[in-house]
Amino acid sequence: MVIEKAIVNLEGINISGFPSIDLFVYLLTPQLEKLREPALELVQDVYAMLEMMAVTIIERIFTRFPMLKPEIIEIITNVMQEERNHTLEIVGAIIEAEQNYIFTNDIDFKENRASEPPVQQYD
Repeated sequence: MVIEKAIVNLEGINISGFPSIDLFVYLLTPQLEKLREPALELVQDVYAMLEMMAVTIIERIFTRFPMLKPEIIEIITNVMQEERNHTLEIVGAIIEAEQNYIFTNDIDFKENRASEPPVQQYD
């Protein structure tokens, strides 16, 4: 039903049997949004597993030095948290890039409007 409505609403000048790219983007966008939460949860799950493994390894290695365990665990946890945050940013940026991707065959757009804006220089 949703696909049929989208085909009717987004029909344009196309070859018969080949819907427009706008239709594809319209139908794909909600599906990409559904991937955001599971992808970010997966990063969190991997982080939790790595943290458990790190603590287990530290417990085994530093059994002779119990006073060092908390400090080593804190250092490793801090590094892992920084990397987790960086990974969350990257995963979010990838999903965002896919959602904002513009498909076009328009030569004028590609050559004149798609280039990076000029950098302003301040004196």
